[in-house]
Amino acid sequence: TSPMRVEPVYTDSDMLAGESMEVRLTNDSNYPMEVAFQMAPNPLISVLGLPDKLIVNPNSVELLSMQLGTSSPMSLSELSPVRLSASSTYQIENQPELVMEQEVLIRPAKPYEVKESETEIVLDGNLEEWGNLNQKASQAAGYVQATPFSHSGDEDLSFTYDVRTDSEYLYVGIEIQDDDLNLRDDLGPSEKDCINVLLDARPTAVSANGRGYDYRDMLAVNFGLSDKEGETFIHNPHWLPRGTKAVCKKVGDKVIGELAIPMSYVTSKNGKDWKNFRLNVTVTDFDKDFMHHSALSWQPDWIGEDTYLGSGMFIRSADQAKAD
Repeated sequence: TSPMRVEPVYTDSDMLAGESMEVRLTNDSNYPMEVAFQMAPNPLISVLGLPDKLIVNPNSVELLSMQLGTSSPMSLSELSPVRLSASSTYQIENQPELVMEQEVLIRPAKPYEVKESETEIVLDGNLEEWGNLNQKASQAAGYVQATPFSHSGDEDLSFTYDVRTDSEYLYVGIEIQDDDLNLRDDLGPSEKDCINVLLDARPTAVSANGRGYDYRDMLAVNFGLSDKEGETFIHNPHWLPRGTKAVCKKVGDKVIGELAIPMSYVTSKNGKDWKNFRLNVTVTDFDKDFMHHSALSWQPDWIGEDTYLGSGMFIRSADQAKAD
C-alpha cells in the first residue's frame, strides 16, 4: 500500500477562506522511512504546516495537520488543485535504498447530498418522477477530452444527471444532448456513443484517494442506446452486481438513461450504515460516421492528471441515516 494518504478537504461553503487538511504517513516496514515533500507553486492556495521532510519510525504512523488558505475568500470553482509530491525512502541496512514516489492533487470541494427518493423510480426512459436533475456537464461546467474540431459545444454533447436511493437500489438518471448518434453494438464502450458510470462505494478516506486503476475496488457500468431501435445495450452485464438494470431511450432530441445498482453492492463496500459513495459520469460521443471522437465527464477522469482528492463525493443525507 502507498505510505501517504491525504484526507480530502471538504467544506459546506462555496467559498474557501481556510480549511484544515490531514496527511497520514504509514510505515509498515521494519526500517526507518524518510519522507520528503514538495508542493508545486499555486497562485491562489497557500499551504501552511508542511515540513520539507521527516522520519517515520518502523511500524508506526505519523499524522500531519496543515491549513489550506487564500489571501482573500475565493469561490471553490475558481481554484486549481494544489499538487503535493512525496518521496518515501526506506533506509534498509546493507541494501540499496527503496524509494516510493506519490503525487496527489488537492482542492477543497463541497460534497453532494444524496437523498432517498420520495417517489418510486421506474426504469422506463421517463424522468418525470425524478424532478430536477441537479448535476450538469457542459463545455463550461465539465471536463472535455477531444481532438481538434471533434467537440463543437453543448449542442454537440452536454448532459444533466442526478442520483437517488431507496432501500433496494442506487439510481442514476441522465438526460443527454447529442446532435449526432453513432451506435454499433459490436463495438466496445469507448468506440461509440456510450454512458459510463464509475462508482467507488468504499468509505470516504479510501474512495477519495482512489484513482480508478483497479476495478476490483470500483464498479464501472457502461450502457447506452443499442443499434437496434428501442433496445438498450449493457456492456458485459455478467461482470455487474446481480440485479443491476439499465434502460436507455431516445426521447425527442434527447437521450435518456436510467441505471439501478443494487444497494447490496454499496453496503458490501461501506457497511449497512453506509455514509457515502463517490461517483463520476462520462459520456463518449462519436460524430460524422465515427470520424470524430470526444468525451465529456462531470468530474475529472480519475486516472487523468486533472483529478483531485475526493471529487464527486456524495454524502448520505442526515434524515436518511436517522431513518435507518
